[in-house]
Amino acid sequence: MFVDREGELGMLEERHKKAGFECIVVYGRRRVGKTQMIKKFIEGKKSIYFLADKRGSENNLSRFVKSVAEHFGEMPIQASGFDDAFKYIGKKCEKERLVLVLDEFSYLVEKDDSIPSVFQLIVDEILKKTNIFLILCGSSISMMEVGVLSYKSPLYGRRTGQILLKPLEFKYLKDFFPKYTILELIEAYSIISGIPAYLSEFDPEKSIIKNIENTFLSTNHMFYTEPEMLLREELREPAVYFNILEAIASGCTRMTEVANKARLDVKDIPIYINTLMRMGFVKKINPITEKAKTKKSLYYISDNFFNFWFSYISENRSKIEGLEKQDVVERIKKNINQFVSRRFEELCESLLWKIKKDIELDFNKTGRWWGHTRVLSPVSGVLERKEIEIDIVALNEKTREILFVECKWSDLKEKDARKVLEELKEKSKFVEWDRKKEYFGLIGKKVLGKENLKKEGFFVWDLEDFEKTVKL
Repeated sequence: MFVDREGELGMLEERHKKAGFECIVVYGRRRVGKTQMIKKFIEGKKSIYFLADKRGSENNLSRFVKSVAEHFGEMPIQASGFDDAFKYIGKKCEKERLVLVLDEFSYLVEKDDSIPSVFQLIVDEILKKTNIFLILCGSSISMMEVGVLSYKSPLYGRRTGQILLKPLEFKYLKDFFPKYTILELIEAYSIISGIPAYLSEFDPEKSIIKNIENTFLSTNHMFYTEPEMLLREELREPAVYFNILEAIASGCTRMTEVANKARLDVKDIPIYINTLMRMGFVKKINPITEKAKTKKSLYYISDNFFNFWFSYISENRSKIEGLEKQDVVERIKKNINQFVSRRFEELCESLLWKIKKDIELDFNKTGRWWGHTRVLSPVSGVLERKEIEIDIVALNEKTREILFVECKWSDLKEKDARKVLEELKEKSKFVEWDRKKEYFGLIGKKVLGKENLKKEGFFVWDLEDFEKTVKL
């Protein structure tokens, strides 16, 4: 199924209409739909599509020359390098608009570090004055950024455009699961996010739990080993990265905690964390009112698929492969609401941006906030540290207005909603930020009496509002 990508396809079509050479770099994590998008773009156009592999320059050059020859209906030329092949293409297409796709270009760079220099020459000396539309596509984000996009790369400045393809937005899940309720769609998104290849593996006729059983908990399904395979393919020390992700999934959110759990020296952790962040698997979060450089940073697995896998599959393989698979199913059933609740908070934050025109506060920044205070223990009679967390804080730094929002993945009666809002008011007092006006809000599955609360000045939404806003 091909869904969305209208913005990216529109950009490619606009560039294609213009005369002259183009070099577009398309990159993004595996399974995100780069190849499908490119193939959609080249439909009906004169094009050559070539998929590189890991067998080195010589083998890929031989295959590439054959693909080019087939396109022109001629015998393959003798080529000692890619430059010879492109000289041939340039002569055949002096005026003709030809889309030339080199998919998994990162494989070429990975196996031969001279490739960026070779293609610098090809662009500067052979293609620059042609009408060829060159697309360099790669799944290794680090390889594409270093080998193609970075300032130090010989290819720096040669691209005329670039697309970092990201997972689909939540609203497009309805195309994959037309019968799912808004609640089920949020559960599915929390587990497999917006990766098209993963969404296609879930059966829209089956429940979330049944789909998990048939995919993640099936030793014959690609989901069972997918994160491991991706780490092995992308990274030189996959075991180290595996341990780091496992540590974060277990609840270690600070650098020192991750280092201790993964049995690494704290000074070595940043380089690994930064790589995982660049790949889109991990994110760093600071309290919204803190400066960029703060010691309060926390680290989370940002990829929903990886998060679910490392939370439930990684540590339970012996059970899944033995006779205790049902135990894992029951554990997932028991904890699914807790797991989804954190992802729900992230969706709620994006919801706020979509409905900001409907509320009084024109905020320009959103995020989480956390801190601590000291409270007197009723048992020991001494002051004890108490952690405080607010799910979403939206603020306008010019008007000094601030909105505090609590997210609850549960149904709330009016009295329960009032209690949550009153507790939120108390927690907000610990947020040190110079404010002129403050607001309070709540987002839940179902909030009874929400109209009464709105009349009192609270901002209250539930899944009914969510569904209307994202226009499912």
